[in-house]
Amino acid sequence: MKRTLVLGLLTFVVLGSDGAAGRQRPERLALVSGSSLKWIDIAAREFAKKKLDINSYTIEVLDLGDSVGVVFLGPKLPGSELIAGNPSDIPGYEVEIRKRDRKVLEAHYVR
Repeated sequence: MKRTLVLGLLTFVVLGSDGAAGRQRPERLALVSGSSLKWIDIAAREFAKKKLDINSYTIEVLDLGDSVGVVFLGPKLPGSELIAGNPSDIPGYEVEIRKRDRKVLEAHYVR
């Protein structure tokens, strides 16, 4: 009985609590706060008007005081770590949204 309990515990520890050997933990694609999601949603509507492929971009949310900036950045080119601006072969896009009424104040490309 004691041997069975030890073997069962060892199996639980080695295989994990779900008992599935070889099951990998899912890869995290992004971690987004709920408060940022509303700003991304508003900015994404402006972004969609430009008919750009959102799958090619990384999204950054910036607190600008009375407004929020949502920046869509293209993938960085190799060796571009020291380059200022948008080091990508596709244009970035920035949307500024007023916090008070969620009105888009400005939307433009970023290079």
